[in-house]
Amino acid sequence: MTEKIRVLYAEDDLSDLDLTKTHFRLNAPDCELEVVDTGQGCLARLQEGKYDVLLLDNRLPDMDGIEVLKELAIRDVRMPVVMVTAVGDEALVVQVLRLGALDYVPKQGNYIESLPAILRNAVAQCRTQQGWGQGAERRQRRILYVEHHQADIDLTLEHFAGSAAHFILEVVHSPSHALALLQEDKFDLVLVDLRMPEMTALDLLRGAKDLGLLAPFIIITGQGDEAAAVAALKLGAFDYIIKRDNYLTYLPHAIENAIARSQLIQTNRRLQTELAERERAEAENARLLVEGLGQRQRLDEIIASVPGLVWEAWGRPDEADQRTNFVSNHVERMLGYSVQQWLSTPNFWLSIVHPDDKERAAREAAEFFASGKGGISQFRWIARDGRVVWVEGHSTVICDNQGNPVGMRGVTTDITARKEAERGRAQLEEQ
Repeated sequence: MTEKIRVLYAEDDLSDLDLTKTHFRLNAPDCELEVVDTGQGCLARLQEGKYDVLLLDNRLPDMDGIEVLKELAIRDVRMPVVMVTAVGDEALVVQVLRLGALDYVPKQGNYIESLPAILRNAVAQCRTQQGWGQGAERRQRRILYVEHHQADIDLTLEHFAGSAAHFILEVVHSPSHALALLQEDKFDLVLVDLRMPEMTALDLLRGAKDLGLLAPFIIITGQGDEAAAVAALKLGAFDYIIKRDNYLTYLPHAIENAIARSQLIQTNRRLQTELAERERAEAENARLLVEGLGQRQRLDEIIASVPGLVWEAWGRPDEADQRTNFVSNHVERMLGYSVQQWLSTPNFWLSIVHPDDKERAAREAAEFFASGKGGISQFRWIARDGRVVWVEGHSTVICDNQGNPVGMRGVTTDITARKEAERGRAQLEEQ
């Protein structure tokens, strides 16, 4: 049975609401929608009941979605949020995601059809992360806090001790000290004031980037500076926060979000690296396969050019269970037997030896095997059509790592014409 997903849907547009409810009823019965039409109603409902995900429209009568997200951070309501909006832009997307929403869906085309899958994915993603949900035990985070104003340090430490005790802030007063620590130790995040006596936060961020250090940065400042904010984000800072009223309330949520984003980026990089390595390995395997096929083709051509039978067999040559694991196609031309017949029949070579030669051929083969050196033997085979074929076998022995003989390989050639010539000369000499 599919597990139900409880969705709190904050929407005041009756047309969008009816279309969404109809689609979910027909196509996503596992998603149970509970509707509120105001931001305050949404926040109140979240305090009363447990929901798996919040589907939040950006335009509500009393407050917009951005304000709802900020209020969720202040109240430390930890749940996945998917934002929908009729009108949006890049700046709004960035702000929504920075405030902790997991996804952003513009009301364009058939967007409603994609909502069930997006909501299921958001719930699944958050259930696999530590720290989501009421009462979940939060993982401790090591934060390198670079600040030279003692009053700001005291206020920040006091606030975190009361509302975000899982953040362990380690305070340093200079960027150079921070850079040295980053090279020696591992931190989950760097929280740094923009303007420092020795160097700016941008200089520290640039130095860490040059050294290949991966800790995410959040830059805080008492005076907003658009140019500095742009420069910081271009250098890779995850957030740029102005020290306005209640900024400390939002700061723990911004830190957690930056760490989660950094981990996701690093995971993606690792997966991309693994994918690239796999693609390189597959390309190398393909190259080796092509080369191997080329080498096999050349080997087959060489074997085909040998005027004889090339073979390899495992086991003692005089025992009934000896099996041939390779024999060249020349066997069909020489004797008329198929390669498959030769390979599938144990000790086939001996079964077709002429009866008058069988005992000697078996004895010599056994002696060659036992010696570990191989040898040369002449005997007669009976071809498939009944012909008698004289052959000469040149064999070597295959040994295991301990030097024990385990098989033999060799080349056996047809010497019938030579034997007939020798017999003819002998008959002439006798006359």
